[in-house]
Amino acid sequence: MNKTLSLNNSGTRQGILDAGHRIMAAKGFSAVGLNEILTVASVPKSSFYNDFSSKDAFGEALLDDYFADYRL
Repeated sequence: MNKTLSLNNSGTRQGILDAGHRIMAAKGFSAVGLNEILTVASVPKSSFYNDFSSKDAFGEALLDDYFADYRL
C-alpha cells in the first residue's frame, strides 16, 4: 500500500474520531447522528464507511481511541 495513502487514511480516520470525541462528550452517543460528526470532521459519508462498518463499530473505535493512553 502507498505510504502516503495510508497516512492520509489514518488522518481521516483520526479526524472522524476527534470530531466524535468532541461532539459526543457534550451530547452523548445516542443523541449524535453520523451527519453531524461528518460535517464537523469535513469528510464525506463514504470516508466514514471506509473506516467503520457502522455507528456501533465507530463507538467501539471511539472507546479504544479514548483509552489508548491508559494502556501504556
